[in-house]
Amino acid sequence: MNMPKTVSQENKTYANLIACAQEIDDRRMQAKIDYVLPDIVVVAVCAILAGANNFVEIMQYGKERKRWLSEYFAINGSIPSHDTFNRVFSLINPKKFTSCMMQWLSGIFPKSKQINIDAKIIRGYRSDDPFSILRAWASETRNLLGQIRVPYGTNEITAIPMLLDQIDIEGKIVSIDAIGAQKTIVKKIIEKKGDYFIALKANQHAFYNDIKLYLDSIVNGELKDIVHTYYETADYGHGRIEKRCCWSTEDINWLEQKTQWKQLKSLSVIETIGARDGKQTINRRYFISSLEGCALLLLEVARAHWSIENQLHWQLDVTFDEDKSTIRGTFAAQNLSLLRAIAVALLGLLPFDKSFKRKRQMLNRRPSMLKKILLL
Repeated sequence: MNMPKTVSQENKTYANLIACAQEIDDRRMQAKIDYVLPDIVVVAVCAILAGANNFVEIMQYGKERKRWLSEYFAINGSIPSHDTFNRVFSLINPKKFTSCMMQWLSGIFPKSKQINIDAKIIRGYRSDDPFSILRAWASETRNLLGQIRVPYGTNEITAIPMLLDQIDIEGKIVSIDAIGAQKTIVKKIIEKKGDYFIALKANQHAFYNDIKLYLDSIVNGELKDIVHTYYETADYGHGRIEKRCCWSTEDINWLEQKTQWKQLKSLSVIETIGARDGKQTINRRYFISSLEGCALLLLEVARAHWSIENQLHWQLDVTFDEDKSTIRGTFAAQNLSLLRAIAVALLGLLPFDKSFKRKRQMLNRRPSMLKKILLL
């Protein structure tokens, strides 16, 4: 493949992708380079969108669509082998690669009001250094905002502040599960002018127990004079009924630890009641937030948080077979996982009520649709 030709103004999104790829440090020996980095990145992005899940399939797609790639994306010459793809992505610095690709995505998607943060274990790849990927996901616009590797044997507590430093959270709501219930994380969010909505679990000991007892007393009607808001929703489908109830209060001056959690404003409890086949389950979850104690708002925020699990991580495993990946090398596995997550976001732009698997099949059969996604 040769250096890409000049891209017309109408191909603005692709031009941005090429520009971002050119910002990535190419750590190969320059005298021995046969395939330039922007070409390799573009082929990989197109292939993954069109159904490829590994480097062999990326190579096969490139060969099958070589003529189309040359026509629409100024890529000429031969297609690299799967070993070349593997070697190149093993050398790319994941932090720089993520930064460049997020810069590209930011020009495609509008800003979202809520950011979900959660981690996913990369289970199936072959390496002596297993890891998790901590991601920031925009629940409203359904696009990736950033990701960072969490080494095996550690947890997200130290990684979350580093991820927050990579993204813009000003004026946005950051939702995190119980691992994010740390004073340093709350402080970081407020310092960056965001708001937080974070779950609590028993690992917070006295703080959790005090809040749980207080909110349970409100739910059970034992504290009738406490000012609070209430909202509930119900879903019906597939033989299951699920009711969600939220109680929230800003009456928290009694809480001794309040001053230790920066700008803590409200406490909430969400009770989920599920019924199926005559069996009922009840579950309560407890939250702290810098938002006002509006039960309607906070119930919506809590439900939107699961977007990262249901719309991103689930798709990565089911549609992209990420848990079955056998890619060797930490950088290669991490970089390809990034491209898969980007593909999930871009596939969501297709205005068709079809599964992501069907959408990828359609993009493989009809390259013109792929062009619309990348050139918008």
